[in-house]
Amino acid sequence: MLCENPAKMFHIPHKGFILEGMDADLVVVDLEKDDVIDSANFHSKAKYSPFEGFKVKGMPTMTLVRGQKVMAEGEILENHGEFVYA
Repeated sequence: MLCENPAKMFHIPHKGFILEGMDADLVVVDLEKDDVIDSANFHSKAKYSPFEGFKVKGMPTMTLVRGQKVMAEGEILENHGEFVYA
């Protein structure tokens, strides 16, 4: 619903599906991992969160962009991002 449908609606090629020939943009989540939201650990320009201090269960452990590992266990490995203008 959150990947396939937007890719279809906005006609974004090679996105939204886990199929051969697609870009393999995936996030692996450990549903048992506990953590606390701490905006000091964010890897973005925004260094704040309305959820600061919230206890959460389920954390991303790996991110793939176009099949390349860019994050593992909280460490950014490479930046493969680019803006897509529709």
